[in-house]
Amino acid sequence: ETLSNSNDWKETTALIKGLQEKWKEIGPVPREFDKLVWTNFRQACDKFFNSLKENVSRLEESRKENLAKKEDLCSQIETLLDPGAESDQSPDLWMQNAEKVKEIQRQWKAIGPVPREVSDEIWGRFRQACDQFFEKRRELQTDTPHDLQANLEAKLALCEAAESIANEGRGIDQQDQVKGLQRQWKKMGPVTREQNEIVWDRFKKACDQVFSHEPIEQNN
Repeated sequence: ETLSNSNDWKETTALIKGLQEKWKEIGPVPREFDKLVWTNFRQACDKFFNSLKENVSRLEESRKENLAKKEDLCSQIETLLDPGAESDQSPDLWMQNAEKVKEIQRQWKAIGPVPREVSDEIWGRFRQACDQFFEKRRELQTDTPHDLQANLEAKLALCEAAESIANEGRGIDQQDQVKGLQRQWKKMGPVTREQNEIVWDRFKKACDQVFSHEPIEQNN
């Protein structure tokens, strides 16, 4: 009965099971007390194990909630791995997002355990997303001024190609060609901070024209 109120689940479970084994070893009691003493013993045992069962249920629900929270954090970092063409490869953006990732990592540590069967899987997903993000940022930080200038010239060439296609027509062939240019753009490295928005706006304007019916002016 003293142990029935305990919330030291592991140790108390072992102690009560030990008492149950001892109960079995004890011989009979006077018949007029047999039912009473057994009822008292069983009720004490049931009280503890019912509380244990409720605690396990709460723990399982809490672990499911923690899993949902950690899945959301994984998704947040995975989204940052592909910030979009308009800012793709921008070192400044990746620096800003690095702070977001660090904050997400702090949030991760504050979340409790998840169901044991998916613990390794969700941790692997999170670690991989973080590793990929910081590896990408390191790659961007290694670009030299020469690299940035080469990237700018390559992106300007794509701008000219997109503008040329836009002036040819608005058909499916032109749209397919522009989609190919967009894929190339995403694979290119960063340009200088001053040129990033300018060159992207020019490229985006030309691409948008291919999917519209408005005329476009050729940039010189």
